[in-house]
Amino acid sequence: MQEYSTRGRLERELPTAPTCNCVMFGFDWQPAQFGGLAIAIKDLGFREACAPNNATSHLSNRITLFGGSVMPYRCVAASVAGFVQQLAVAYVSRGYYFYVTGVIPEHKDAAKTDRKILDAYGIEVSKWTRARRKKESLANVHYLRYRRFYVIIANHGFHDFFAEEASRLYDIRRRPMFFFGYSIGCRRARGDGEYHASVRINRDLFQTLKARYERAALECTAEQLFSELRALPYEPYAPVRSQLRGLLRAINRRRIVAGLEQVPDQALRLRRAPVCPFAPAESAPQLQPAEIIK
Repeated sequence: MQEYSTRGRLERELPTAPTCNCVMFGFDWQPAQFGGLAIAIKDLGFREACAPNNATSHLSNRITLFGGSVMPYRCVAASVAGFVQQLAVAYVSRGYYFYVTGVIPEHKDAAKTDRKILDAYGIEVSKWTRARRKKESLANVHYLRYRRFYVIIANHGFHDFFAEEASRLYDIRRRPMFFFGYSIGCRRARGDGEYHASVRINRDLFQTLKARYERAALECTAEQLFSELRALPYEPYAPVRSQLRGLLRAINRRRIVAGLEQVPDQALRLRRAPVCPFAPAESAPQLQPAEIIK
């Protein structure tokens, strides 16, 4: 795909009936200015899945303007917490809203699939190239994978990605992404403020957790409930903290009525420690929701 350095050049050279696959997504300019180029985005569903991980970062031997090679593009998260942090903090909070997800089949080499995707959408570029593309109204794309589950996510602008993935493209501001019990979305601040990333426990899973702990509130000791709540593997982002506090209140309401000892607030892990997304996973809890809900 030929890239156009300025908007004026794009208007002069793009014909009335465009034959290129370059698609502009997310701006409010009139389609007539670009030859009627448009795209219909379908609001489809999503299913989460995962499988073992077997790939690493990808090295590039391209030479930069100043003589050095491009920094390695790291795309394989080492943990659930690292995947969520990289997606929400590094991508969604910086304006990357348009995404597709997928699962690499067991019979395929995950590293080869990574390379294919990186090359197909020109993802492995320097930060200076990304800055230049942004100034030229061209979209940038990122790729992130944990085990065999992956997401490709883009910001506003022109890119082949929007045409190629039109049939399964989501806007994370309208349709959150579900991953290992998390719901990762994007919401406006109060008073119609700016968009910010929102990470919470998936609603259906949280309701199941709440029902399970309400039953256990009268069957377990305060020490047992303390240990179980402390071991919940969900990183305490602000919405998660609110959910956990609500869960603890529901437990203690039942225990107060029954005249039992309350579970202290210290049972909740309310401080999130940033992780290195691509470093080897340490001993942090990585339980799956199925292992929690018995």
